[in-house]
Amino acid sequence: RRTVRPSPRARAWGPRSREGVGGFVETPTFYPYLSGELNLRTFADLRRLKRPEWFVVAAHPFFPHPTCLRHRLLEEIDLFDGIEWSHFYTPRLDFNRRAIRLARELGLPLVGSSDSHLPRQFGTTYSIVEAEPTVEAVLRAVRKGQVRVVSRPLRLREWSAIMFGLALGWQRGRAGRWLPRRVGRCGAVG
Repeated sequence: RRTVRPSPRARAWGPRSREGVGGFVETPTFYPYLSGELNLRTFADLRRLKRPEWFVVAAHPFFPHPTCLRHRLLEEIDLFDGIEWSHFYTPRLDFNRRAIRLARELGLPLVGSSDSHLPRQFGTTYSIVEAEPTVEAVLRAVRKGQVRVVSRPLRLREWSAIMFGLALGWQRGRAGRWLPRRVGRCGAVG
């Protein structure tokens, strides 16, 4: 399994640009981020470079984050093979509802993802695909809609802990070296 990390250049652009892709481009490994190697910066780039073996998923398209597609998903829907059902929701706060409705209206498969940035996110939402254990077979099955999303809403405490962890990671990335790598119980540095 190959993991592609975001390049600094891929992080630099985003929805501020009219043509910026914003959402992440999925390849057969399902959740690698944009690859600087492909020089994929715009929807036009994706349209030109997209290969038949790729499976492009609109990642949490209606979430209120600057990198999410929102209305651009409808404008560029021909580029997407599926729509993500994200783990990051509660019974009352669920930005997946619109994505689920759109996927069903358009006949696109929903792909469950924990979009894990933190260990506690694993297993909260995932996809079950009945297929041989090869990339080609799995993608063929997902394209045919032979995928089942398993998910449960997060409790408010879980949602808050994940949000705090993500914010801390973001701040750590911005702060550089001066912020400790591990913070234990009661703020003790590990």
